[in-house]
Amino acid sequence: MSDINDDHKIDFKEYVRIYSNDSKRITLLGSVFHNKISREMWLLLSSTHKEFYLKEMAVIIEKTDNPRLPIYEHHIKTMVDAGIVLVRQKMHNKHMTKFYRAAPVILLTTPELYEKATKSKTLKNAFTKVFKFAAIGITALTSYAFFKFVYVVDIQPQFGLHLPLEIIPIVGVLSGLLVQFLHYLKKHIQ
Repeated sequence: MSDINDDHKIDFKEYVRIYSNDSKRITLLGSVFHNKISREMWLLLSSTHKEFYLKEMAVIIEKTDNPRLPIYEHHIKTMVDAGIVLVRQKMHNKHMTKFYRAAPVILLTTPELYEKATKSKTLKNAFTKVFKFAAIGITALTSYAFFKFVYVVDIQPQFGLHLPLEIIPIVGVLSGLLVQFLHYLKKHIQ
C-alpha cells in the first residue's frame, strides 16, 4: 500500500481521521485511549504507519512469543469500530490474514465545523505539507545518525576525511525543500 499516490500527494484519508464531538464514535475513542493496551496498539500502528497482523502486534507489545490474543482481538475490534484503524486482508503464509493500519492524526471538531473540516482543501493541503516536511526531517535525522555512528567509526579513520557532521542533516533538509519547491514550480508553471 503506497503512502503517496502518483501525483506525489499524501493520501489524507489514510493519515487523518476527523470526528465531530457529538459523534457516536467519540465513546469508542474514549475507550480506546482509556486502555493501556489499546493506546500501545494505536501508537505502534500510527507511529510506524506500517501494516501489522494481530499476533505480530501482540508479540511486539508484550515482548513474548505467546501473547494473550483474545485481549488484542477485543481492542483491535474497538479501534476498527471507532474508525481509527483500517483493515485489509491479504495472503500471509498461505492464509488470508487481516492486516491493520492506523491514522496518526485524529482531529476532533464541533458539529458546526465538521462538514467544513472534512471538505476543506486548505486543511488537507496543510496536513500534506506538514507530513512532507516531517518526512524531510526524518530523512535528515536518519542521515545524521548514519554518518555519526557508521561513517565516523568505519570510513573516516581509513581515509582520513574530516567532514563536520552538522552539515549532513542541513544538506538533507535543503535538498528535500529544493525538490518540494521544484515540484511546486513545475505544477504551477504548466
